[in-house]
Amino acid sequence: AAPASTPGAGTGAVDLAELIPEFPETINCELFGKGSLITLIFDTEAEGGKLSFELDGVPLKSSEGIDSLPNVYSLLGSSQVFPCLCLSPLDELPPPLNSEPPKGVGEVKKKVSATGEEDEEAMAKELELKEIAALAKRARADYNVIAGLPADQRTKLRVMVDAVLQKRVPAVKLILGDVAAEAAAMAKAKAEAEAKAKARADAEAAAKAENDAVAACAKGGKRSKEAERECGLRRKKEAAHKNEAEAALKKAEVARRKEEAARKKVADKAAKEAAKAAKVQASREAEAKKREAKNAKRKADLGR
Repeated sequence: AAPASTPGAGTGAVDLAELIPEFPETINCELFGKGSLITLIFDTEAEGGKLSFELDGVPLKSSEGIDSLPNVYSLLGSSQVFPCLCLSPLDELPPPLNSEPPKGVGEVKKKVSATGEEDEEAMAKELELKEIAALAKRARADYNVIAGLPADQRTKLRVMVDAVLQKRVPAVKLILGDVAAEAAAMAKAKAEAEAKAKARADAEAAAKAENDAVAACAKGGKRSKEAERECGLRRKKEAAHKNEAEAALKKAEVARRKEEAARKKVADKAAKEAAKAAKVQASREAEAKKREAKNAKRKADLGR
């Protein structure tokens, strides 16, 4: 059956900007939205592997009140579980009725040569009609309008539509961490902060005691040998406390710098992996553009 409309047969100029799809804005989400923190917790030692979720620190429950999924290892049939994150895009709106190709469009009669090879021209025509139908649905536009566009304008429109749809992709920030390790790190940081505060308090107390002793000696005038000996011992003790306080401060500072260096190392590694992933994605996109250009050239050659 011959197609009801021929690609590129349109006579009037079409403003491609008018064909860019519009999507309704979603103001409120039912469960979570921008800025929400979703925590996935997999306890490998409880109930045969227990999986649960939290939203902004609040455990999530099903309508039946279930707050976790037990026996994950049995469900997966394995004693080894590797994390795999899958992000589901926003639900797509149903395409308008007029974006579907009219009845009979897309059906191309194929001729088979004596050698059994299919007609390349018919195959290219069928591929082109499928791409038109896909673009009409993606742009939520009238099929006949898209079919009436020249091939180069359809390519431009596809790029414009992809740019609009890309903006609808939700931005997600992944925070990966070990709960036990994070708790240990927090406890360590708290202990170091307490040690630092105690050292500072001890140093201040030692300085105050020294000042009080000096004031008392100055007020009392000439001191006895016993008083001199006591003051000397006090000074040595205060000096020892001061040295201990300074050593504790230095130790806390060294630990802090080591922790910062470790965090920086992890961040640098994550940045390198992200850059590598971006490079791979860019390579894939470039490869896709090459294939698209190759298909366009093939169509153009077949149309000559």
